[in-house]
Amino acid sequence: MTADPEAPCRQTEASSRDDTYSHFSDRRRRFLVFLLGYVTLASSLTATIYFPLIELLSVQYATSVQGINLTITLYVVLQAVSPALFAPLSDSFGRRPVLLGTFAVYGAAGLGLALNRTSYAALLVLRGLQSLGGSAVLALAYGVVADVVASCERGRMLGPLMAATNLGPCLGPLLGGVIAWETGRPDWCFWTLVVFGGTAFLLVGWTLPETNRAIVGNGSVAAQGVWRTWRGGRPNTELNIPLERTCEVVHCLRGLQSVQFESRRKPHEVQFHRILPLSVALLPVRH
Repeated sequence: MTADPEAPCRQTEASSRDDTYSHFSDRRRRFLVFLLGYVTLASSLTATIYFPLIELLSVQYATSVQGINLTITLYVVLQAVSPALFAPLSDSFGRRPVLLGTFAVYGAAGLGLALNRTSYAALLVLRGLQSLGGSAVLALAYGVVADVVASCERGRMLGPLMAATNLGPCLGPLLGGVIAWETGRPDWCFWTLVVFGGTAFLLVGWTLPETNRAIVGNGSVAAQGVWRTWRGGRPNTELNIPLERTCEVVHCLRGLQSVQFESRRKPHEVQFHRILPLSVALLPVRH
């Protein structure tokens, strides 16, 4: 008897639908696609919005074009280092704390770049920190996807996620070029990235649930402390009513339906002795 090579995949899909792999609802997963798609713009958008600014930066910081190109080289090098540094940390300390930490670094570096007007050394250091903070997001987002979706179904989340990531190189030069053309000042591009980083930080803090399976399991374990969303509650699932409570609600609704039916009769024909004992019997008994 030959083994079916697709059987494990089908079993994984069935277990995922039964919430044995992940307790996160489909609605929550769709929201994660939008949220992760937005935050993963950090790396590619930050890298490419910089290109139309090269000559303006060269004039502002009184350095050569080659000196500004060095900041681009540093950004690319740290872009490769950042995922290798922060992705293992997210396995140990959770996705939320690491994402919040990287966006805090990203936002602080962007604020420093927006305020720095003369120091080339500060430009070099802050641009490197900006790369460290923004370049780990894609690896962390993939970790979130692996936490909440079985391997046979991850394409549904990774497809839109990668499409949003590839949108960054399209928007970056266009946005940077428009800002540079209209203002003639590179700091407005940095302020734009500060706004982006701030909104991403707040969205992660308020809405992203902890998904690390070592901390919350398949999502059924309540997150505590730094792993809990700022708005509190348990956002992993939809409203979950136990089966016995559902049955009680159904029985009560049937009792009300009987009352409505009896009330349609003439007043002298309403048989309350048939309704009240039934309704009382259907109410849950508390001890």
